[in-house]
Amino acid sequence: MNETKNKISDDLLKGKLGFDLYGRYAIIRNIIDQNRKDGEKFRVLDVGGRGNMLSMFLPSDDVFYMDPFVESEDKNFIKGDGCAIPLGDQSFDWVTSADVFEHIPKENREDFLRENIRVAKDGVILAAPFFSKEVARAEVNANESYKILSGGQDYIWLKEHIENGLPEEKLVEEFISEAGYEFQKLHNNRLFLWELLIGLVLNVTEINYKALKDDYEKFNLFYNTDVFPFDSEEMSYRKIYFIKKQSGLKDIEIEKKVIDDILFLDVIKKAMDMFAKLDVMNKGIILEKNQEIQLVKQEILEKNQECQLVKQEILEKNQECQLVKQEIMDKDQELEKMKESKFWKLRNCYLTLKAKCKIK
Repeated sequence: MNETKNKISDDLLKGKLGFDLYGRYAIIRNIIDQNRKDGEKFRVLDVGGRGNMLSMFLPSDDVFYMDPFVESEDKNFIKGDGCAIPLGDQSFDWVTSADVFEHIPKENREDFLRENIRVAKDGVILAAPFFSKEVARAEVNANESYKILSGGQDYIWLKEHIENGLPEEKLVEEFISEAGYEFQKLHNNRLFLWELLIGLVLNVTEINYKALKDDYEKFNLFYNTDVFPFDSEEMSYRKIYFIKKQSGLKDIEIEKKVIDDILFLDVIKKAMDMFAKLDVMNKGIILEKNQEIQLVKQEILEKNQECQLVKQEILEKNQECQLVKQEIMDKDQELEKMKESKFWKLRNCYLTLKAKCKIK
């Protein structure tokens, strides 16, 4: 059973989660809720659902999550591979995956579909970006936007998409049809808006969250409340396949209204405001860094001057040492001359005789 901490209001989720994250999980929730009878409680497995985010959208259900690469003491965590799920047939009512399928190697994608369907009793919900020339270009552009905002860094998952290639819709649809199941195909995140916003959202969440938290959450609440209900145009970034293992499962109704021009322009305006704030903030950071650099340069200059003074002092001391050495050499030469004089020789003879005769 999910912990109480996961019982978060939908309005809070709308503010906390970015448009792309909220949208994919909200649609999964809506499909499951559409097919819930009289407070029915489901067992749900979210394949690749690191952190069990889906549990926040389905707080009354038993939501488990599976990942092959992490370790967790969470009792709702199952360590396993979505291409070879270590569970029996129909172990869960619903099996879901959100933006996982595109990370599965091409040669294993049919295994992933087969295993997800095998473990589900009622239905499978698979959400992922799929290949088209437009989506591929949007991902390249979004990654470039992220690099501009992050100082040249690629976004790891977009880079992986670009290098490995996205899955084909045809593969999924033919596989489902050959398996004898009906499905509903949904669309999420209008491609133009996704490309415009994703670089900004990733930059805020990965790099500048503390500085832009309030602005980010206000934008999320606006988008997820006012735009999400209509964000289902066919030219979208993400496709969601609702695969029906049981007969009688209901399609979810999609709002036919498109994003009108006023709302569309409002999204762009609010996004540009965030871009502008991020730009001002980055310029402020650059100014501070330049000031720090100038201070360091000044400190280096002062240290160099100190070094020059020390070097000059050492030079003067060396010169003093040379003068002392020369003076010693001069005295040594004077002493040698004295030793060669008749007086010195007579002195030595006198001292020798005195020693022998013990003259007092």
